[in-house]
Amino acid sequence: MLNFVPGDVLESRRGGVDVLRHLAQELAILERNGSIQIRRNIPEVGERIGHLLIFDGSLAAAFHQAEMLRFGIEALLEIESDASALDATMSLHEMTEASYIEAVSTNPTISLLNPDEDQRDEAWWTTVRTPVRRLEREERLPELKPSVGVPEALRRRSEARLRMQSGPVLQRGQAWLEHAIDPVHAFTFARTISKLDHSILIISRQSPPQMESNYDIDLKHYRWLSETQHERTLEPSLETIRRTVDEFADAHRKSILVIEGIEYLSGIHGEQRVIEMIRSIVDQTRVNGNVLLITSNLEAFSRQQRSRLEREFTGLESDQIQTWLLDIELLQEHPFFMDSDAEAEAAIMQHLQENVSDPILTPKLEIPTPVQQIPLPAEHRTQQVDDELRSKMRSWVNDSDEED
Repeated sequence: MLNFVPGDVLESRRGGVDVLRHLAQELAILERNGSIQIRRNIPEVGERIGHLLIFDGSLAAAFHQAEMLRFGIEALLEIESDASALDATMSLHEMTEASYIEAVSTNPTISLLNPDEDQRDEAWWTTVRTPVRRLEREERLPELKPSVGVPEALRRRSEARLRMQSGPVLQRGQAWLEHAIDPVHAFTFARTISKLDHSILIISRQSPPQMESNYDIDLKHYRWLSETQHERTLEPSLETIRRTVDEFADAHRKSILVIEGIEYLSGIHGEQRVIEMIRSIVDQTRVNGNVLLITSNLEAFSRQQRSRLEREFTGLESDQIQTWLLDIELLQEHPFFMDSDAEAEAAIMQHLQENVSDPILTPKLEIPTPVQQIPLPAEHRTQQVDDELRSKMRSWVNDSDEED
């Protein structure tokens, strides 16, 4: 093996389908350089060790040690094959820029980057890129043509009210599904709900420092889906997650639950088991009257499982979340924030029953007309057998027995 020493371990997992892709995407999202070590020990064959070096959001180098030493694309193919096996162990390591430059300069054949090529191969690893974050310019209101400058706060409130007339509203018992790579809108929405004195719980793959620095989330409302030891760590087992959700739902009413990272869970437990767990949480949410918001990159799921997942939810665009957040006072007018008075609701129902006629009229029961029975012809009628005929029949039977 080359003289390459991995850095500190960030995370460890066992092998499986798409696990390698998820680890590579995590480094890209975190905007960090790192290496992935894949180790597999096959009885009677020996140990197989591979390293992938990810630098500047791209898969930059690969080398693999088995019966022979492989570099570049050949090593990458061997690594991908080993990573899909369940008996493989994979670890995510830190990597400094100096370590990467030293490894590539000492062994140029391990590099996967070719500056002469204008187009890259359309394989899965070329999709590992840092998401582009940009601020989109707000569209101006077509009806608003002021002759003087309009204050920003007034413009945003006017825009929010115009959009709110045609968009969905927040109600109790809803289950929303947002397709997004960056969960910034969902986390901002949860933080806003928390400031309005409503209970929230965020279950996410984002690390605690990210939640505090990037999203300004109080860690007491957050659990980290990871196997790394931390006071806010939530073990990524379906039973532990479901138990945590049940405890939160039992302790809080009119609360909001945000889950991010179900694609990470599907890489561990499989898509079907994760969707079954999500389905049970959706049912619980609708019964308890809380709100569930799941934000996920749905492209990580197969077409069939993605369709099953979307059927359980109401789709929610990121733009709609931004619209809700344009005017917090208007958001508080949504039905979710209104206090329900049991006595008032009962009075309204009684008033409706007394003053509103039911459009569905109960049909009158019709008495069926009796059917006149027509007597059968004489030849089809049954008659009682008298004693004389019965004795004759017995004598006929006795005569036939004597002849035999």
